[in-house]
Amino acid sequence: MKKLLILLVVSVSFLSACNNNGEITTTEETNALPKVVTSIDLKDSKITMDNVDDYLFRDDVQYVDLRNFDDKFNSGYISGFEIIPFFQFLEGNMVTRSTESGKAWDASEATVNDDFAFENYFDKDKAIFLMCASGTRAGYLKAILDDKGYTTYNVGGFNNYDGDNKVLGDGEFTLVKPFPEAVTSIDVKDSAITIDNIDQYLFRSDVQYVDLRNFDDKFNSGYIRGFEMIPFFQFLEGEMVTRSTENGKVWDPSEGTVNDNFAFENYFDKDKAIFLMCASGTRAGYVKAILDAEGYITYNIGGFNNYDGNNKTLGDGEYSLPTS
Repeated sequence: MKKLLILLVVSVSFLSACNNNGEITTTEETNALPKVVTSIDLKDSKITMDNVDDYLFRDDVQYVDLRNFDDKFNSGYISGFEIIPFFQFLEGNMVTRSTESGKAWDASEATVNDDFAFENYFDKDKAIFLMCASGTRAGYLKAILDDKGYTTYNVGGFNNYDGDNKVLGDGEFTLVKPFPEAVTSIDVKDSAITIDNIDQYLFRSDVQYVDLRNFDDKFNSGYIRGFEMIPFFQFLEGEMVTRSTENGKVWDPSEGTVNDNFAFENYFDKDKAIFLMCASGTRAGYVKAILDAEGYITYNIGGFNNYDGNNKTLGDGEYSLPTS
């Protein structure tokens, strides 16, 4: 009788450690989640890239990757995380960041869209693990979701993940992003593509990238990779157009005299969208108006002086174009 009792106890203990499929339930699967912190700073989080593997594949957690869609297929991803991209969806739909200097990633300065259907994307019945590339977007979104009553963890950035659940990308995938509608305004502030987001639209076969600065500006100040030089002052002015000399109308394209014999098609491709850039956006806006009148699709993306993206090639700071 004593042997039978012992056998029953052992059997019950074994079954309690099995799930419905007969698999052993690990202690990691039943671990309580650590206490949530209000700080959005990754260094204060109890779950990070160092230990996130201990908390994967749980039914009580929603795993959210805030990187772009193409990051998943290019750089890879952590198995179990779903993509809800910040830059490609949440920004502009759920939230608008501050444009004030130094406050772009301050969630308290954000404008949250109260009509956004949070419940369609984020599950209030689960803890939400937020990750991005470095932890910045994750921390920003944590603050917003916490304010809406969610339970969130900033688990950090994929760039720092070295666990066992990484699925590698191919290192080459790039998502072709649809163009926003071109505007008739020549003012860069009205353009949907600017120096601030130009990196999202680089290296496309359906775009001609035109830098209107002088040749020596390229080698002196630097340039954005992929742009070709068609200088305004050193070529287009005088060949394509003559600007007005009347006071206050110098940069008014409606007052310029366009050379009807200029071979536009030799320099500008009508089968592509044309991104125009100069130093500040003035020349780009002026040429945009002329090309628009000729039937081109153009974007004034602004000035190289304001570019702080990842595709800048620096000049030597001393170059001057030799004079004949």
